[in-house]
Amino acid sequence: MKIFPRIVYCSLMMLFIINCSEERYQPLPQTEFFGNHPNINNFESIGEADSEITFSGRVPFGITSDEVFYRYLFRMAVDDSGRVYLNNDRIQVYNPDGSHLRSIGKKGSGPGEFQVIHNYRIKNNKLYVYDALGFRLSIFSLDDFSLEKEIPLQSPKGLRGFGEFHVYQNGNMLAGFERMKKSVSKTVIKPDEYMHYYVIDNEGNLSNTLSYKTTIEGHYAFETDRMRASGQIPHDRTTLMAMDEDDRLYMLWTDDLAIKTYTPDGKALNGIYYPIENAAMQEITTREIIYREIEEAYPTSYPAVKSFLVDDKGHIWVATIPENQEKYNWLVLNDTGEILATFSLPRNKMIYVVKNNHAYTIEIGENREYKAYSYNISWQK
Repeated sequence: MKIFPRIVYCSLMMLFIINCSEERYQPLPQTEFFGNHPNINNFESIGEADSEITFSGRVPFGITSDEVFYRYLFRMAVDDSGRVYLNNDRIQVYNPDGSHLRSIGKKGSGPGEFQVIHNYRIKNNKLYVYDALGFRLSIFSLDDFSLEKEIPLQSPKGLRGFGEFHVYQNGNMLAGFERMKKSVSKTVIKPDEYMHYYVIDNEGNLSNTLSYKTTIEGHYAFETDRMRASGQIPHDRTTLMAMDEDDRLYMLWTDDLAIKTYTPDGKALNGIYYPIENAAMQEITTREIIYREIEEAYPTSYPAVKSFLVDDKGHIWVATIPENQEKYNWLVLNDTGEILATFSLPRNKMIYVVKNNHAYTIEIGENREYKAYSYNISWQK
């Protein structure tokens, strides 16, 4: 049964509440997220999946080596050969069996060096490394890991890039830029923040045309007698973005499971919507000081979605946030939104890449150590 009329009614009521009350900041209604986007597949609820997924054959990366140490891991990449790429102050490359192959670059500002690695992606048999502090993109061949070129990055006026980017098959890049933040001496809350996406060609030329503008986490800043703090509003809703191997773009709004897709040239394709009840916020403990200062903007519930990715077969993997604080519930969808499989994983085990029928994870141990693994994926009807 289609539920779009009910969604429209609820969203209109939400807009009415926002206009009539200033008690709390309200997240963006999903109807505003979709706008005039065509072909929205609205599902009434999360139903039964066609298959079950099991994981086996765990392979560790960078765990037994004494020469490579990871204090934090927040991203990874995998090439077509199954080699795994992780980063500390340089890019570390591992064979599919977990053995260390080599490193790429080092800390510095010279050719092929990185001041800070903000992000990296693999496309077109190349490794693209975004150094936002050095204002450049370094491109390495995956045939011999040599540096092919470095592109100086430009920023639109008043905006700054911090590593959000995707690469097209033609070598152009879709880069995200945020508003530059200023130091403050009073409490400032910006619930409406945006990511501005522009195309940068393979010579570094920045397009004059804004490609996409997405809502992201709000920002706060305050100073008291005891402390000064700033950052993203905890658990605020945001727009996540992914690009598949054929350059299709996927945007997901985290307050619901709401996804819209675009062709490589920016034309709207279709959308997917599942209503998900947001888990209630647990007792505030570690961020009590922040909570007191920005209480009006602090969410009363968690987002519906923590993370998502698109695999090499065009399947959409979504980690949803349940009431259970120890796990994420994962959904695997096809491109029209039909559920292919469901499973749960502990919250300290996050999937970052699914490729060649393997899932690649970053896992956090009891002592806050970060480790990377791959698993074989088995689908069972």
